[in-house]
Amino acid sequence: MPFPGRLETMNECELIALVTSVACGLSKCCSQNDITIMAAVFSQLGDTLATVLTYRELNEQSEKEEGPGDQEPEEPNEPDDQNPRFPI
Repeated sequence: MPFPGRLETMNECELIALVTSVACGLSKCCSQNDITIMAAVFSQLGDTLATVLTYRELNEQSEKEEGPGDQEPEEPNEPDDQNPRFPI
């Protein structure tokens, strides 16, 4: 699902300008404590999104290497008491 603002249509300079403008706007209306918390939250968000993308890329590579007939049946998404899972 594409992002509502269609960020992928911006060039790199437009994206940098957008992020800088948002940061400047937030810095004018938020306290130092709020900015510190937001910086930590957005850093974690970026790291988590990078982890999700890496996971997806590795799964896609693995599926291509295995071929269509080599795939194991998909497990249900519901965790059981013996093997808890955290779906991404």
